[in-house]
Amino acid sequence: MKDFMQIKILHLWNGYHRKLGTCKNFFVSINKIALSENFNYSSQLANSAYKKNRPILEINKNERNKKNINRSKNGNDNYENVIPDGNDEFYELIKKSFKEKKNDLGLWNIYCREIMYRINDHNLSPKIITNSLTLLSYTEYENNRIFIEIINRCILRLKDFDLIHICSIVNFLCKRNLKSVYLLQEIQKRIMNEDTIEFFDKPSSPHYISLLINSLIKLDYFNNFENKEFLFLLLQKVENNKPSEFSLVGLSLLLYNISKLRIVEKYHLFTLYQEHILKLKNHLNVIQIINILNAYNTTNYLTFPMLIQLLDSLICENNFFKKVSLHHLIRLVQISFRFLSKDRENLRRLEMGDNIYDKQNVTTNEYQTNYKLITQMNIRLINSIFNALPFCERKEDIILLCSTMSTHKDLIMNCFDIKKEDSQFCLTIDNVNELFEVMKTKLINFISTCNNIELSIIFYCYSIYKINDINLFQCIKLRVLRIFSTFDEKTFSYIFKAFKNLKISDYVFEYSCLNKIIQFNQFNSINNLSRILSAYIMISPEKQTPQIAKIFFESFKQVLTRHFEKKQTPSIGLGNSLNCEGVSQVENEQECDDHFMDIASVVVKLFSRVSHLDIPNFIIFILNNFYIYTKDIRINNMITILDSVAILSSKIKTKEDKAYWKNYYCMVNYYVNKILETDQLYKNKNLMINFLSATGKIYHSFIRTDLDNHFILNENTNEPNLYFQNISLKHFSIDKQDNNELMFKNFFFFKNMLDMLLPHLKGHIKNMTIGEITVLMECLKKENYSEEATYIILKDEDKNIFNDLVERCITIFTNFEDPEKKEAIYYMNYENKKNGIIILKNLILLQIYNNKLIDFIVKNYILQFNYLSSINLLSQSIYYMCVYNLWTECFVKKKNNYLLKILIQKIYELFINNNILIHDFSNSDIHISLNQIKKFSEDISFVNSVKYLQEAILIMLLTMTTSQQNNIINNSVFFLYDINCLRLYLSVFNMADHIMEKNPNPTPELSCITVQIQNTFQNLNIKIEKSTLFHFYNIIKLSF
Repeated sequence: MKDFMQIKILHLWNGYHRKLGTCKNFFVSINKIALSENFNYSSQLANSAYKKNRPILEINKNERNKKNINRSKNGNDNYENVIPDGNDEFYELIKKSFKEKKNDLGLWNIYCREIMYRINDHNLSPKIITNSLTLLSYTEYENNRIFIEIINRCILRLKDFDLIHICSIVNFLCKRNLKSVYLLQEIQKRIMNEDTIEFFDKPSSPHYISLLINSLIKLDYFNNFENKEFLFLLLQKVENNKPSEFSLVGLSLLLYNISKLRIVEKYHLFTLYQEHILKLKNHLNVIQIINILNAYNTTNYLTFPMLIQLLDSLICENNFFKKVSLHHLIRLVQISFRFLSKDRENLRRLEMGDNIYDKQNVTTNEYQTNYKLITQMNIRLINSIFNALPFCERKEDIILLCSTMSTHKDLIMNCFDIKKEDSQFCLTIDNVNELFEVMKTKLINFISTCNNIELSIIFYCYSIYKINDINLFQCIKLRVLRIFSTFDEKTFSYIFKAFKNLKISDYVFEYSCLNKIIQFNQFNSINNLSRILSAYIMISPEKQTPQIAKIFFESFKQVLTRHFEKKQTPSIGLGNSLNCEGVSQVENEQECDDHFMDIASVVVKLFSRVSHLDIPNFIIFILNNFYIYTKDIRINNMITILDSVAILSSKIKTKEDKAYWKNYYCMVNYYVNKILETDQLYKNKNLMINFLSATGKIYHSFIRTDLDNHFILNENTNEPNLYFQNISLKHFSIDKQDNNELMFKNFFFFKNMLDMLLPHLKGHIKNMTIGEITVLMECLKKENYSEEATYIILKDEDKNIFNDLVERCITIFTNFEDPEKKEAIYYMNYENKKNGIIILKNLILLQIYNNKLIDFIVKNYILQFNYLSSINLLSQSIYYMCVYNLWTECFVKKKNNYLLKILIQKIYELFINNNILIHDFSNSDIHISLNQIKKFSEDISFVNSVKYLQEAILIMLLTMTTSQQNNIINNSVFFLYDINCLRLYLSVFNMADHIMEKNPNPTPELSCITVQIQNTFQNLNIKIEKSTLFHFYNIIKLSF
């Protein structure tokens, strides 16, 4: 046997022989060495140390062993390399070496070669072969050439291998990531042709068949259709076994792999094994529990009791999962969140207090109890994760945690909202920021080694929770820019979306992202396109370019066209699909189609906010393509598309011909007809509200009898044929002609839709949100409906829809102030700050006067920061409050005066802070910055703000001057004697005058405001320090 130095040389050779083998000169030198047949499987470098025809295994082993012993005594060899002749003794030596010299790679190289030769020469038993390979798989020794040779020699003796040994050898391939197709095919033939009953009827057979299935799946052996017959044979051998005949490992792996491959025909095993699993729950380890929970959750067989019991079996003392690693803790909380997320509608209805019943016929009280228990389990898991996080040394665990947190934000935040009434069931940290702080200390060390996928997951997670950590962003930014070329469109979409979510001002990174979009030049995924678009619209319009808008448009056209063409093309080989996958395949395809159309409709909505878009061509493309596949589009997506098209059409700046608008209304009416024909519309509150919102942007609020389209759509062609005729607009109809042409008459007006849907909406008012009430009020205001008009429509004089809307608003505002009322958070929709001012406006226009509701609007909207920091919202608030006071009160109350005082002071401060008004401290003059006026006048909202303010000021001043003298002194002295208020009044009048002069199309009924104000206030008996109000008009100047 070889000495120590020779073994070291062999070890080095095994690591570099492949590189050297590629060298031509090396092959030339090898060919010069005379080799015998005995050297076919030995190292070439080792061969040169022997004489020709000298065998590696010497015949006289006793003499060789004596030499080795002498070398060991002299210190020339550190190994006890006495390899016995007997196979059993040889295996004992391998086991001993595994315990004592596991990392001695040179020694394992000798053992591998010895195993290779003994398989045939010494008739090594399958047990020794497989056990030795199992031990070898736990070492760091790697030599795939020798491994493959051992496997090939095992094929010749495969008939001697039973099920256990076959499972062991396949498991070895799996651990070493070796794919021997020939061996697997021979194993398949060996098992399928096995006629002996004993082969499968051993007590351990279910365990090893489960392991064999698991290893074959890891080797991707069942990806081919031809091999799936083998899979079903293995499953048939075990499905009739009792649950008690399985080992816990085999049972968990079997269920996990059935769920992974979605073998629907075997789903009955989940209900069959459930009782046995719960009975032995305390004997399951964490990996087995994770596999079982994952399998049951994937197949929708997971229930609250099962999840609670299996998680409870892992809890140690002090309500912590102390014996569970961080990785497994994250996996457990991930499964729990996925289970809760699958029934979001039930969870939302639970929070709203509705009665619900799930598929296990659980009542509301039981559901609430189970949900509370699961939440407590999640809190314990999060506490354990927080305690284990400081000791985390694996980057993969941090990435997995970020991925879980970004996917299930609502459920994470729900755990933080639990009150600390009982310290046993609350989080040990106050907010999620503390968790991110601990994560940051670990992430800083890992950022430099993260790839594009890991960076996108980390950054996107931080953006979801609005954790704007500048230091971490700088680290991520440097790493991203360094490896920016490795980002594909998916990882880039997450990075770009995260960057805009955090609203970070970084010109370099933003410019790099825009250049990256241009480099891509095309996006092939609708999901990636939607994320990139949603981030792109957050960029200021000045930085958006026509080139990028064109890239988005062309990409969307290609993605949409490719999807629709794929639907038209029949699936190849569909008849060969497996029976067990038939239902699953159809369901998955339907889910994919629905998901695609959901995202596509959102993308259309996003395009309505993209600058430099070719809107006319985009609308034509959308209407023509979606028309062809209308039957495959769900009603909610169709409504979203209608709403988006309405917004886009309002932004068209070019003058389109009549043919364009004919086609536009032709297709729009077709969609409206399809929606109105659907029964689902009249049963769903959200669909009705969204439909009214979309059609309200399209159709007029009055009937025009002189315009009507009568046109025919040929269903066999894509282009409509239009014919104009004068038709009476009394009703609408849709009918068929010649069995292939759809004929309908376009006489839709918004009143038609509102009258049809209002009776169906009246029963849903008690469940409406503030946003939905806002839309319904806008619809009623659009048609100028009164209480009497609604009585006629509803055909019920006892039903006052206006009172119901007011009472619903008051209920929501009242509950929102009560922390126990969780439903108010959903109904309030507090993020949309415009709802308050829209409701206030519609209350006035619909002549609905309720002081209690007005007080709620003032408290929850007008006096909030978003209103007090916005010129537009604040000016509207002042105007509508003045109008409301004018119409409802003879004398302005002290409370409302104080409110107006605050609002006027704030609007004056905003004008100063935005440099619209410039205060000259030398002579106390106020100057109006003309440059700022020009800048702000480009925004129509600022022009409207000035209009609201000048009308509100007129109302205040003229109302107060016509009141009795004592009321002016007692209630309104501030508005007439405060110098800043007077400056604001006259500044607004001058701004309004200047804006109207610059208006290219002034309306004839609006004359010069300044002249009217001069004439009016010259005759008013309003004196401030012996000066008339008109005196201050001369102080206000336009600053150029």
